[in-house]
Amino acid sequence: MPACAPAESETAPALAALADLLRPLEPEVTGLPPPQRAAVEAALLTSTVNATVDERALAAATRSLLATAGEGL
Repeated sequence: MPACAPAESETAPALAALADLLRPLEPEVTGLPPPQRAAVEAALLTSTVNATVDERALAAATRSLLATAGEGL
């Protein structure tokens, strides 16, 4: 069965768009569990560690940050 996945060059624009979405929520990042915090910091390019982004941790962090933002509505 053929696999369908983005090429490496196609992932950078997606992370850039996600970073634009998450940047206003950056103050909330410190409250995330360490794996999620590390993933968001890598996506936002605020990490001092040169690490790859754990996509599952980033997805969980995005959901948590958006839920937190939605609580204030």
